[in-house]
Amino acid sequence: MNTIENTVIFLPALWVAVLFGATTIVAAVGPVRTRARILYSNAYRKDPTKRGSGYGISLTAFAVIFVDAATGVARSLLTS
Repeated sequence: MNTIENTVIFLPALWVAVLFGATTIVAAVGPVRTRARILYSNAYRKDPTKRGSGYGISLTAFAVIFVDAATGVARSLLTS
């Protein structure tokens, strides 16, 4: 997935995670995702077949942010 396409789904999840989730998780995982996208970009430029590690790390970071956002929203809905 291209970086622009990935950013379109990542930024809303990040925003919701900041508002409802654990901000320490967001602070830890957000920069990891950014570094992973840089790794992806550099690997893609050199040899497109070697971009898998950057993509995998980026996808994992997105999953962590998304789960944090979802649990934060669920917790907020259940307590109100």
